Formats: sequence, C-alpha cells, structure tokens
Amino acid sequence: MKIGLMVTRVDAATTVAAARAGEAHGHDSMWLVEDLWHRGTLPLATACALATERIRIGVGVLNPYTLHPTLFAMNYGSLAEVTEGRAVLGMGSSVKSWVEQMGLEHRLPRTMVKESVEIARELLAGKRSSYQGKAFQIDGIELGFKVDQPTPMFIGAMGERTVRTAGEIADGWIVSILEPAGYVRAAKQWLREGAEQAGRDPEEIEVVQYFPFSCSSDSASAKAAAKAMIAVFIEGEIELYRRQKSVMAALSGYLEAISPEEYLQVLERLNAGVDPVDAITDELADELSISGTPEECAAQLRRYRDAGVTEAALVPAGMDIEDAAAVVGRDIRPLLAS
Repeated sequence: MKIGLMVTRVDAATTVAAARAGEAHGHDSMWLVEDLWHRGTLPLATACALATERIRIGVGVLNPYTLHPTLFAMNYGSLAEVTEGRAVLGMGSSVKSWVEQMGLEHRLPRTMVKESVEIARELLAGKRSSYQGKAFQIDGIELGFKVDQPTPMFIGAMGERTVRTAGEIADGWIVSILEPAGYVRAAKQWLREGAEQAGRDPEEIEVVQYFPFSCSSDSASAKAAAKAMIAVFIEGEIELYRRQKSVMAALSGYLEAISPEEYLQVLERLNAGVDPVDAITDELADELSISGTPEECAAQLRRYRDAGVTEAALVPAGMDIEDAAAVVGRDIRPLLAS
C-alpha cells in the first residue's frame, strides 16, 4: 500500500511544507482537494511540484461544470510538464448545491464526468477531437503542444453506476473521505465488473482513499483529534444525506459499528453542537479514520488494504505537518511492511 499526505483548505506555505515533509520522510504522494471557493488546486499543485523531486502530486477532484474538458486537458498537459510526469488529476461531479449556487445546472453528472475523461484523453494523446456526446460537443479541437509525460485519468465516484464507469475508463478510482472498509469492498466489485465489461484488467486500476489521520502514543488524544476532523467534514450535511439516499447508503450502509439510523443520530447530535468526542464513539472513529497509536493506525490501514485500497492519503488532524509525516515514515510504515 502506498501512503501520502493530503491537505485541504490550508494556505500555500503549509501546502508546500506538507509536500516537502512527505518527500523527506519517504511518502509516495501529496494530494490536494479542489473545494469550490477555497484555494485553487492547480497553482498549489504547481508549487508542490517545484518544491519536490520524487513524490506524485495528485488533485482530486476537478469538475466538468466549472472546468470544460478541453481546458482540463490543457491544464493537465501543462502540469504534466511542470511535474515531469508526476501529476495525477481526478475528475468528479462536485457537490450539487455548490454547482447550483453558481446558477449552473448539475445535469447528467455521471455522463459529464465520463465524457470529460474521454475528451481529455483524446486531446492529451495528441489527437484532434470532434467529440459528439450527450453532454459535450466539440468541433475540431487539438492542443497546441505535445504532451510527452504520463497523464493518468482518475475518477472520484460514490454511486454504483459511476464506480462502474471508473472501472470502464479510468486509471484510478478516488474514494471519498469517511467511507468505511465495508463500502470499499462492495464498491471494488462494481469497479471490477465495469473493468471486465470493458475488457480491462481491474487489477491495474488504482484505488486512492482519503482519511482523517492522527497518531500518538496516547490513543485517546489521537482519536479525539480525529473525531474533531470527522465532525468538520460532515458538519451541516444532514440535509444532503436526507435528500440523497445513495449518499447516505454509501456513507452509512456498510458501517459495522452502528446502523444507518444511529449514524444519522450522530450527525444530528453534531449539528446540535454536541462535542465530537462525545457524539462519535471510538468504534466509529476506527471505521472512519486512521487514528490511535502507531499499532492501531497500521491495523486500520491493513484493513483498508485488504478491502482493496492501493494508496492512502492521510489528512493530519491536530498534528503538525512535519510530525505527521515523520510518524508515518518512522513508526507506521515498518509496521505495515512487517
């Protein structure tokens, strides 16, 4: 299993420091998240690339509503040059409410993502594209420069149909944060079926997942920090879960610690202001994060590795970036290797 750091909604200096720390401590990658109206990831990815020499620079995910697939290809080609082939960009359908806030229609999400990947792949391969799809129609467009570096296409997906689409056309599948291992096991089968239907080898498709991460010799304090981050990610999203049954099913239907109904109660308690340490049990934190002692963190990573995750992107919770990078390289990697 590969391991990398991930940061979100932090300043440029912190982002670059995380990339440098990850590389210094033997990490495989640095991942950035594109949340609308926060810092743009492409400039940050460029800064991370220029500050490092070895690690992969990943972005998950850009979306086809705000970035047309031809512009996605143009930017990806440029980033591939800057990183000398270390870039990985993902495409996803974003958050429906965010897209609608801009006055845009969140239409055909799976089709938009699929066609974007197909168009970008054509252009990055040096082809002249006149793609005529359901969502996008373009007329004789080609890039004005040659892309000689690798440009793997990843898809961020949650629902069964979109995960199958990732299996059909993507080089990698990005699993959202807070997804339990049971979901990954089930969805990995959807990914496999999509790949086999397209005549592809499913074992060649990477599976990257994001995790809140906190590690300390004091297990309780590490889990408390992870719980605080879990609460941040799900704060204010109760209505989203209630409106989108597929989202709720993916996030809670495969949990072992609690039932979907109990999970919704946790969300409601958090929304009411209950302290995350009290609202979230240790058992639930174990399912939704990599947290605790080094031994506990290694065991949690092994569980996800066995479920099919090939790369874990760890989001430090309540930890200094340098400390987080160091503890992974010094304490957790040897346990995984053994």
